[in-house]
Parts: sequence; structure tokens; C-alpha cells
Amino acid sequence: NLKGSGFCKGFTALSKRALLNLWRNPMVLKLRLVTVLIFSFIACSIFWNMQYDQKGLQNRAGFLFFFTINNFMTIIFGTVLSFPLERGVFLREHANKLYGVFPYFLSKNLIESPIGLLVTFLYGAIVYFLVNLRPGADHYFTFLCNYVCLAYLGQSLGFVFGTGFSDLNTALIITQFSVLPAFLFSGFLINQKNMPVW
Repeated sequence: NLKGSGFCKGFTALSKRALLNLWRNPMVLKLRLVTVLIFSFIACSIFWNMQYDQKGLQNRAGFLFFFTINNFMTIIFGTVLSFPLERGVFLREHANKLYGVFPYFLSKNLIESPIGLLVTFLYGAIVYFLVNLRPGADHYFTFLCNYVCLAYLGQSLGFVFGTGFSDLNTALIITQFSVLPAFLFSGFLINQKNMPVW
């Protein structure tokens, strides 16, 4: 019974439930791993062993753009879609004062983050060396750190859009139109110095 429970009790119960849901749905993790392997294969087959010349420079810019867009969109849309499925249960239980918003959010992140990190590190480890990015452990770990930050940014924005709109279609449309300007002005498609001041 969680009625009027404090933070610790609510957090523990929600974490157990999230873990149980994950345990009962092993296909989700398998699909994420298969997706990582497929996109790794695509990225590595196109950008295999890039050289350190003028063509290689253009190829690296293309790889970084593909890698960033693909991973960010996969993470943000996956997160946007996750909350609406639980919205009804959450609103009902929260209205009955079974737990607060913070224990729910924290437990969800605690259970989902290790899987996200595993997928992130797996994808990063596969593509970094096969596409021949800059050698050296410090460069590799800088790449992984940036990739993890990108993943958490996508997850955070996904939670914002997923919880901000009650209609799933609206959330998806707003998400798409919100992230598109970030891609256009990221510096990959047009040099930042050539962009209009506004």
C-alpha cells in the first residue's frame, strides 16, 4: 500500500515496478541492441576506414552529422513515446496521492539509464574504431562522453515533449519541429560564420 507514502517508499516501489516491467519485456532491450547493430553496420559500411585527407575530412563531417542526427532522433522519439503509454496509470496513481512526480521520474531514469548507457557505449565502441576516427584513448573517451551527453539531452527533451502534451500525435509533431532548427543551425549544413545574425 503506497497511500500517502514518503519519497523512499514510493521510489522503491516504483523502481521495482519499472524493473519488473523491463524484465517482462525483454524484447525491448533486444530490439534496441539489434537497432544498434544495424545502424553500426550501416555507418561502418558507408564510412569504413576514413582517411586523413581532404575527402576524409568531408566524410568525417558527414559521419558526425549522421551519427548525431540518428542517435539523437532515436533517443528523443523513443522517450517521447514511452511516457504517453504510462500517462493514464501515472495520473490516476498521482491523483490518489500514492507517490509524487519526483520519485516517479527518478525511478524511471534509474532503471532506464543503465540500458541507455549500455546501448550508447556499444554503438560508440563499434563505430569509433571501424570508421577510423582520431586515434588515442583520450579522444575516444571524449567522443564517448559527448555521445553520452547527447543521449541524456535527447532523453531529457523527450521527457519534456512526452509529458508536455496529452495527445501523442501533437507531441511527435512538436518534437519534430522543435529539433529541426537545431540541426539546421548546428554548423554541419552551413558554416556558423555564414549564418544570418538573427
